[in-house]
Amino acid sequence: MDRPGDGSRCDPTERASERVRAASVDVAGDVRSDLHDPARRDNRERCASLDPGQSAHHARRSGVGYQRLRAGAIGTWAAIGGTGFGVGPVVGGVLLTFFGWSSVFWANIPFAAVAITLTLIAVPESRNPSSRRLDLLGVAFSALGLVGLTLGLIEASSHPWTSIAVLGPLLVGAALLVCFVHWERRTAEPMIPPALLAARSFVSASGVYLVSYAAFGAFMYYLTLLYQDVNGWSPLKTGLSWLFMNVPFLLMAQLTGRIDRRHPPARVVSTGCLVAAIGIFVLSRADATSPFVHTALGYVLAGIGFGTIVPGVTHIAMRDVPAGVSGAGSGVVNASRQLGTSIGLAVLGSIGVTASTSHWHNAIHRLPASAHVAASAQTQNVAGAHISAVTHALGPAYRHTAIQSFVQGFHLALGIAAALVLAAAITALLGFRKPATASDVLIP
Repeated sequence: MDRPGDGSRCDPTERASERVRAASVDVAGDVRSDLHDPARRDNRERCASLDPGQSAHHARRSGVGYQRLRAGAIGTWAAIGGTGFGVGPVVGGVLLTFFGWSSVFWANIPFAAVAITLTLIAVPESRNPSSRRLDLLGVAFSALGLVGLTLGLIEASSHPWTSIAVLGPLLVGAALLVCFVHWERRTAEPMIPPALLAARSFVSASGVYLVSYAAFGAFMYYLTLLYQDVNGWSPLKTGLSWLFMNVPFLLMAQLTGRIDRRHPPARVVSTGCLVAAIGIFVLSRADATSPFVHTALGYVLAGIGFGTIVPGVTHIAMRDVPAGVSGAGSGVVNASRQLGTSIGLAVLGSIGVTASTSHWHNAIHRLPASAHVAASAQTQNVAGAHISAVTHALGPAYRHTAIQSFVQGFHLALGIAAALVLAAAITALLGFRKPATASDVLIP
């Protein structure tokens, strides 16, 4: 996983060695998650393959020499990442079906070993002569602040907004982020160099990534709930169904490098956002009785859209970044994607839970007192799509109502997700309008 601090470490230090260390730390974290956190496995299972290629998403400037070649290289990079994106859900489904949840973590070890070996063999070592020290305090403020905000938003799905479980993390997280901004303005070597924030295309690209992946994470999560928990699909069948999105993603990621050389980046990315938004809107109208062809159409459109967005945004983000801070820039761009996914799941998940809860309460408010109490106790199961638990507790007569209540939240969350990707399209149109200059043609 790339974080802003990861990128800044790669600016002053040995870049190949840093990637080896990062891969080692990430796989060690996976093993620790399996050995020491078994209580959370059930919650993670539904998202086993939401983002299988995270660690591969790290664009670098090279000495190739020309913008055209870089656009093609980024397209190839995105296509290779798309291969993991396509194969990951299927492999994850196989592992969950035949080997249990622990295998999802342990399976990363051979991949990490291959990545480390290839890095040592194929990636030349290099150093940045303009070394910067790692901003440890900035890393701590930003990481803990984001954890606080995300935790508060997640807790809002099961607690009132005025409760200490929600307000406490939100206030602490906000305070830490304020401290982060204040510290970054004062320190001589900030984690996010001012040169990055001065690049309009870079800031806009980070915003597009954040907003679009907020939508992406939410719609993938809700579709997993719909098909696995409501319709009873296996993880393998769900993973195979995602090929309708992953294959178009893979193809478009490869083609976008060529398209970028012929059309303005604002047009390319905004068109990708528009297509993705249409796909997510189509998916938002699905329910438990919809034919799969409906969902497949949404998957294809979303895959085409995001397959255009990813390489296009990455190319634009790194276009104006000074060579001395390209590592930090790459880390910030990837962190915006991951942050968007986390916030999208938390915020849209909370909105969906609220809508499902409201619909369920309205449906059961006329029940006799004893039945109402029993039905109210199933509210969280309804909002979380645990339909089998609801029918086990209340009887099959409540199944249809429980599904309808969940679908209300599903529709609302995915409708907002589609609107977010439209907002990303507007951000791309306004933020990427700057034409390439002579300084953009040559890559430092």
